[in-house]
Amino acid sequence: MEEKPIPRSVKKRLDGWFITFWAFTICHYLFGIGGVLASTIAASSDESNVSRTFGTIAAVCIAFVGFVKPDDKYRKHVIAWRILDEKVNLYRFGLIELNDLVASMNLAEKTLDQIEREVGKSN
Repeated sequence: MEEKPIPRSVKKRLDGWFITFWAFTICHYLFGIGGVLASTIAASSDESNVSRTFGTIAAVCIAFVGFVKPDDKYRKHVIAWRILDEKVNLYRFGLIELNDLVASMNLAEKTLDQIEREVGKSN
């Protein structure tokens, strides 16, 4: 069975969401672990310059995680990516048609929008 090529606009959206969810995942762990390590170094250091420097780094890292909330951003983009990725695979192997693929892309976009609205209500 020959695979169908994925329309460029769908592929671009799928790749964008994939990159976005990985970028926010990396940010979440990088800044989270960085904040914990920096605060540990600040707390355990006898030198005031080291404590001050690493305390500032810890504060910035933890503030980033708390303000930007990369885990929320990761979650919403991975949900949209999973919806579209499933349909892209079905389309590639001829199990659904283009109109179903486009409808799935629209569903993924609406899901992103709905998640953003729900998060906005809780803040």
